[in-house]
Amino acid sequence: MFYEWHQTIVARLMKEEKMTRRINAVAVVKMLLSLSIWTICLSGSGHSGELTVGLIPAENNEEMVAAFEPMRRYLEARLEEPVRVYTATDYTGIIEAMRKNRLDIAWFGPMSYYLAEREANAEAFVIGVRVGGTAKYHSIITVPEGSSANILEDLRGQTVAFVDPASTSGGLVPRYMVKRATGLMPEEFFGRLIWAGSHDA
Repeated sequence: MFYEWHQTIVARLMKEEKMTRRINAVAVVKMLLSLSIWTICLSGSGHSGELTVGLIPAENNEEMVAAFEPMRRYLEARLEEPVRVYTATDYTGIIEAMRKNRLDIAWFGPMSYYLAEREANAEAFVIGVRVGGTAKYHSIITVPEGSSANILEDLRGQTVAFVDPASTSGGLVPRYMVKRATGLMPEEFFGRLIWAGSHDA
């Protein structure tokens, strides 16, 4: 399933050759307005009285929950109802939980959001921005200390681990980078491709 979606997206990216997205002030205002409307609708609807928030496993689950704790407390105070955090062992676990209506909201990266939109009718209402105001991040390929690999070609036929098929920086972008640089999909270029499950695995 993910392989076909990656193939389609990588093909589009290869044609466009640009992977940048601009978010202007109007879009940010609309997203913030959506957040306000969501809060009003949520508190005025037939909601169960507890908000369940899903977090994709970008890091170790315990670390994700700990990092999200200030936001959980903030939401609990603003909504005046309990907020529960839900995690899964992989990205698709969060998408599946949303599809089965076990989550009220979830935090996704671009690729996992794309899949959640297709599979669980997810709808974006706000975008995260890093300190300094940037909404982008980087994807890199690393090798163990002492490795003789210096360029991508040095990894031809080797065993390589990516994060998760539903991860943008740990799945889609590295696939695009390999395809663009070598003309081959990672499954063809590397000897073995494995999925580690999280960014800190």
